Amino acid sequence: MSTMSREERIRRKKREKRRRVNRIYQIMAILFVVCLAAAVIANLIKKDVEFSESENRMLTERPKLNLQDVASGEYMSQFESYVSDQFILRDSWIQLKLNLDKLTGKKESNGVYLGKDGFLMEKLDEPNTEYEEKNLKEIGDFADRHQDLNVCMTLVPNAAYILKDKMPKNAPVRDQAEDLKKVQAEVGSKLNFVDVTETMQKHASEPIYYKTDHHW
Repeated sequence: MSTMSREERIRRKKREKRRRVNRIYQIMAILFVVCLAAAVIANLIKKDVEFSESENRMLTERPKLNLQDVASGEYMSQFESYVSDQFILRDSWIQLKLNLDKLTGKKESNGVYLGKDGFLMEKLDEPNTEYEEKNLKEIGDFADRHQDLNVCMTLVPNAAYILKDKMPKNAPVRDQAEDLKKVQAEVGSKLNFVDVTETMQKHASEPIYYKTDHHW
């Protein structure tokens, strides 16, 4: 009899524990739904932001609904970009993720280096040779067709090359000076190629790059 009572008490404790766990899950589910609904409502009523100061770019506007774009899938693609750009407190969420990445010791996030002093710097990969040759050919052809014009061209080095001291420790930096020399050798005979690398390096201590615009 006493053994049965002990087993019953054990079963009762297990049932109570399951109820507590289920109650916690229910509360978490309710909170999630409430937060999700609040975010949806907030996004519906907030005014769209046209320009991002932190990224130095125009943000995606709400796409116009038409059957052709819906059928092709273009509308959903545009709408995803719109939601991504216009999500409420977007800059705060981005900054939170960057801070969490830094706390966990990450040096890179989605192809972007988390530099010193809040700098975001694009990872400099090997240039796309096919894309580069195509663009240089078009530029050269333009110069050939308009020899009466003083055609000039410049390529501005990325922040990762000019501001090497802001890069994470031991992060590789591609020598863009060599890339620019190759470009100059390719089109230099057809137009005036202006190399601004040395000028940019002289002004490296000045705010010549947006800290949070990794596209530079």
